[in-house]
Amino acid sequence: MTKVALFCSLLLSHWIIQFLVWAYATRNSFVHYVWNVLSAPLFYISQSLNNEHFWVVATMNSLLWAACLTFLVGRILTKQ
Repeated sequence: MTKVALFCSLLLSHWIIQFLVWAYATRNSFVHYVWNVLSAPLFYISQSLNNEHFWVVATMNSLLWAACLTFLVGRILTKQ
């Protein structure tokens, strides 16, 4: 149950932060850098789909990040 809660919290937080950083990416160079990190890898792979299916790509990107981070945190916690 803890991995499910971790996954859901990572998914929701990444999705919200990704949206906020996307909204302010043109105003600040630091925020633009954070957008480049958070939008990797799917926004670079699916460049032609970004205009028409932005929220689908953003959600899939958040799912990918949440899955990877949940796996890494689970690995780190089981080693301790």
